Amino acid sequence: MQNLQIINVNCQSITNKISRLEILLATENLDILCITEHHCSDDRINIVQLDNYNLIASYCRINHKCGGSLILVKESDMYSATELSCSNFAVEMHFECCAINLVTKLFVCCIINIYRPCDGQLDIFFDKLHDILYYFTNTFKILYLIGDFNINYIGNNANKLILQDLLLNFGLRCTSNEPTRVFVNKHGKKSISKLDYIITNDDVNNESSIFQPNLGDHLAMKRVIVINNLDVPGDSSTISQPKYRKITEYGLECLCSAISGIDFNMLYMFNCIDSMFEYFMNTIIWYIDAIFPLVHKPRKKMGTKYKGWITPFIIKQGEELKQLFIIFKNSNCDMYLSNLYKCKKKNTLN
Repeated sequence: MQNLQIINVNCQSITNKISRLEILLATENLDILCITEHHCSDDRINIVQLDNYNLIASYCRINHKCGGSLILVKESDMYSATELSCSNFAVEMHFECCAINLVTKLFVCCIINIYRPCDGQLDIFFDKLHDILYYFTNTFKILYLIGDFNINYIGNNANKLILQDLLLNFGLRCTSNEPTRVFVNKHGKKSISKLDYIITNDDVNNESSIFQPNLGDHLAMKRVIVINNLDVPGDSSTISQPKYRKITEYGLECLCSAISGIDFNMLYMFNCIDSMFEYFMNTIIWYIDAIFPLVHKPRKKMGTKYKGWITPFIIKQGEELKQLFIIFKNSNCDMYLSNLYKCKKKNTLN
């Protein structure tokens, strides 16, 4: 598998554009198609029937017309996709989202597709965006945030700066600053805005491209992900020298405390046992990486000695405090870890 192609497009009603979509899918050879504003109700979403593509996830309005989001995935032996539940995050008219878990032979990622109408409340949008990012970034190491937010990313407007700060907090970046909507009114006045996004935390440096899909007044975005270039943990091509985990009794106690605070009820949001197992393993590995990170074996520097007051006991205390800080800072466990860290820090400093 050499690459993966994802497209984001606002189609402004899908029911009368099936033939155009078929042309788009055939000419672009897409793997994943994220659509906003499909305008289908829940009982009509199955009208989206495209050869060799499956509708994996969707959001449809209940009390209003239009809007919505969906994700189509091409049938392939190279990857599989399952729906992730977004019922705790989706809000009609403000945060219309759906998500999938994509599993390839080399990596696993989460793809979220969001539509926010231009009159949707921004405070609700930003609150829900924070919640969904916090939820899925703790589960998946690679994430793609896609959709039409109706927030103009061109210029330094307040909403753009809030969005930018929020993305930076989760280590995410926009993959293109090009405008996605160019509009000329009846008086000939031209407006240019970037309302559509492909956002990620992957380490592929290429930018997303913009093209005309002939589906509405929005331009489409396409991102080509070169799978072999992703820095996937465990990939032997990315390991320049042997690494190891330093296992200590204290670290094992921290790991047990952290795991005991995990809410595994989220496993029930998955529809198949493979996705359940993938979620379970990703969660456990996240805590193992935090407490027992992979490190290179340090080379001893000739003639380097510790200062007289730095005893082996102080070194050990510092390592234990560092491990506990990582868990305290990056997990949402109970207050036991918080109190344990504060007590340990106080004793170490004294």
